[in-house]
Amino acid sequence: MDMKQNDNENFDLDVKRYLAAVRRHWIAAAMVFAVVMGASLLLALWEKPVYRATARLLFQVDRVSLLTGLGEGAQDLETVVSDQNPLVTEREIISSDPLLKKVITSLNLVDREKNPLDAQSLAENLEVNIIKGTDIIELTYESQDPRRAAAIANELAKVYIKSNLESVKEEAFRTRVLIEQQLSQAIRLVRENKNALRDFKQQNNIVSLETQSENLLALIKTMDEEILVTQAKLEEARARSNNLGLRLELTPEEAIIVSDLSQSSGVQAVLKDLQATRQELAIQQEVFVDGSPALEKVRDREKKLNLLLEQEIDKIAPGINSQVPERFLQVGEQKQALIAELLRSEVQISTLVERLENLNNQRDSYNEQVALIPILEQKQAELLRRTEAAQENYQSLLKQQQQLRIAEDQILGNVSLLQAAAIPTSSSSSIKKNLMIGGLLGALMATTIIFIFEKSDAKKLNRLENDFKY
Repeated sequence: MDMKQNDNENFDLDVKRYLAAVRRHWIAAAMVFAVVMGASLLLALWEKPVYRATARLLFQVDRVSLLTGLGEGAQDLETVVSDQNPLVTEREIISSDPLLKKVITSLNLVDREKNPLDAQSLAENLEVNIIKGTDIIELTYESQDPRRAAAIANELAKVYIKSNLESVKEEAFRTRVLIEQQLSQAIRLVRENKNALRDFKQQNNIVSLETQSENLLALIKTMDEEILVTQAKLEEARARSNNLGLRLELTPEEAIIVSDLSQSSGVQAVLKDLQATRQELAIQQEVFVDGSPALEKVRDREKKLNLLLEQEIDKIAPGINSQVPERFLQVGEQKQALIAELLRSEVQISTLVERLENLNNQRDSYNEQVALIPILEQKQAELLRRTEAAQENYQSLLKQQQQLRIAEDQILGNVSLLQAAAIPTSSSSSIKKNLMIGGLLGALMATTIIFIFEKSDAKKLNRLENDFKY
């Protein structure tokens, strides 16, 4: 409480001292203040009037593209920095040298020496501001010529709108060209995948894998049934052949030889002569004694006929004449019929064995094809997926190309002239500003004079006090 009271007393004391100083030196302070204010007023009156012309640009999404769905998002204002207002970028573009140079060229702006005005000089009198809370940018240009100020502001707005529209159209054109390049690649990819699928089906004789699988399973079932029937017939034929072999006491191979020998005219003729000679030899042995010329002559003929029989048998069955009993060289009709039936059974057995082997091979082939179907289905599904994906990509690119062609004709840009700059009729006077600055500067100078005089008086008082003491 005491400290607060002391502070108030010190403040009141300082104010009283200042007011006392002002009363003592107010004339000098008033003179300084009047001189500063006068100078400020003269400076304001000496300056030429400056006119400000303002144009306004409105940024918005292209409503036509938004409603039609064509080129959606192509004209939205975006920025790389996520928390940055995209209008800040547009503001910098508006005040950039390339656009300012276009304005200078379009309006044929020159400096005092009649040389083309440089972009920096033009930018010095230009203000580009974003109206807070809106999508509007203000272009303000200051000039001593009101018509020049309005012309420059409007021309800059016009140049920027044109540049923005060209930029958007150029972006759409580049996108369409890129899509057209991708479209040609997509067409080639569709053809390659279709050709690969077609070649795959041709190489594997595929029409419908599902139908093919059903047909193969049906064929395998039919093969199994035929194999069972053939095996039964084969067993039956083998049983019949074994029975005939037992009755004939011949193997199938021997039966063939016996059949051939019994049907050979040469063998039968020699055998007939040999049998007649043996009968004659038996008779001669009853009549003549051993060593008789007549008997030896018959025996010699018998040997020759035996040798000739062996030769004839060797022609039919080389190398086995010694194994064939003479009783098998001549067979009766009944035995001949049995031999024929045996041979038919052997032919049937051979046929059935061959058929059974073919059926088994065919069934194995069908089983292999059935086992390959899952692999073929997987490969076909992959080729179909690739083909469909390539086709969908092609259709999507084709649709984008068509949309971009339409969008290029409908692009209006995302900026429009909200308000053109009118020719200003009144200047932006700087008298008030200069007087305000002059008042502040005058007050400061007056305070400074008072302070200087106070210091001077204090020094004089100190010298007087010192002189008095001495």
